[in-house]
Amino acid sequence: MTKISDVAAVIVAKKESTTVAEAKKEIIDVAEDEKEKITEKFLDRLAGKKAKEQSELIKDFFKNNPIEDEIVREHCFDMIKDATKIKKEIIKRVYFNATVQQTPVKQQGNIDVESLQILQNPKILDIIDDEFDKRIVRENKGRKIIFLFTIGRLLKNAEKTSFNLCVSDESGKGKDYLVENVLKLYIEGENSDYIQCEKITPELLDALSKKVDWHEKIFYNADIRSNVQNGNTFKVFASGATVFYTYKDGEAVKTSIKGKPVMIITTAKGSSSEEITRRFINVALTDDIDQTKKIMEKWADYKEKGIRPEYDIRIINALKFLKPINVIIPFAKQLVDYFPGNHRIMRTQWTRFLDMVAAVTVLYQYQRKKDEKGNYCAEWQDYDIAIDLLKYLLDNQNQIPLSRTDKKILLALEEKGERTRISTLETITHLTPKTLRERLMVMADLGLVNVDETNAEE
Repeated sequence: MTKISDVAAVIVAKKESTTVAEAKKEIIDVAEDEKEKITEKFLDRLAGKKAKEQSELIKDFFKNNPIEDEIVREHCFDMIKDATKIKKEIIKRVYFNATVQQTPVKQQGNIDVESLQILQNPKILDIIDDEFDKRIVRENKGRKIIFLFTIGRLLKNAEKTSFNLCVSDESGKGKDYLVENVLKLYIEGENSDYIQCEKITPELLDALSKKVDWHEKIFYNADIRSNVQNGNTFKVFASGATVFYTYKDGEAVKTSIKGKPVMIITTAKGSSSEEITRRFINVALTDDIDQTKKIMEKWADYKEKGIRPEYDIRIINALKFLKPINVIIPFAKQLVDYFPGNHRIMRTQWTRFLDMVAAVTVLYQYQRKKDEKGNYCAEWQDYDIAIDLLKYLLDNQNQIPLSRTDKKILLALEEKGERTRISTLETITHLTPKTLRERLMVMADLGLVNVDETNAEE
């Protein structure tokens, strides 16, 4: 195949005033126009055809006309959607099914060709996000964050608390549904990818923490209870300690934990203390009024058609070939001056962010280079993905992770002015005085608010 750069060199030779970059753009522009013309002609063939026949024609069209440029590809998808009324997510899926075999791959070890094609696809994260559309409505940033944290279990040189995640929101907003449907990419079980617990007690968590080998695993606790969250075992478990002591019958009892899992918890209240705030980062769901209706419409459509949405088994199988690896970030020092360091909690966020960059590299490991020691090298593309997700997590001026409860209090304070009584905040936020005092003291320690402790009401 002739490379664009080779053709560009010929054009430059013929046009002395033309640069290589301009020549490349000229070639790409012509290619885009050609693809759009081909698509327009193809649309005439779809007219009057039944949905099943349209789907087969579209699949054959994409198989014979793979579109490398993302912008052109999206435009062609829109053209087909408008002409056929087929949903864009379905058209994308047909495109993926039609073109996955067309991607040239380099065989590596015992991995099958189909899985390797998926893992070597530069758009693998987008492919997985499109797959989430089958069961999750919107929440694109939230589901990507949860998925990236699950990939973090394969980062061998991660900090122990980097991949502790708290999905916090009001009851009934679907936070457990979101986590559970991301985890459907994996297998549940003590000897598999993740363990899910609900209404667990401190005693049960203590027993479970000793029983399971937690290396490369995910621990998911839905709607965690406050007595578990504040218990010693949970705090030790979350910190990544492998040995701790308890007091029983007058003697110190040694407890050993095998490995540190990725920890995902859900709660309606957010983090309950600064200690948990330091060790977990909060991700809230999108506050969208018509989202519930969209979810209902999606499932009504499935039930009308007798469809049970399942994730593509090829993607599930491909993810099994991701290996635990060490990652280095060659450009890490260049990022220091751009990351806020005005609070001690940012020490944790800084290392967490670097590990998020490295987790992207883990996902793209079949597309990344190694150094002489066998470490995989992160690229700037990995940074771009990680910073986009971190901005969603840290959306306040000081870039400190906050729960929805904290954000609600800060908005109320902005509305009422510099000095506001707790009774006034109670009226605006509908939170109890106890919760308000607890959260205000935590945020005061973070430097986000000033609290007059001489007057308990202010």
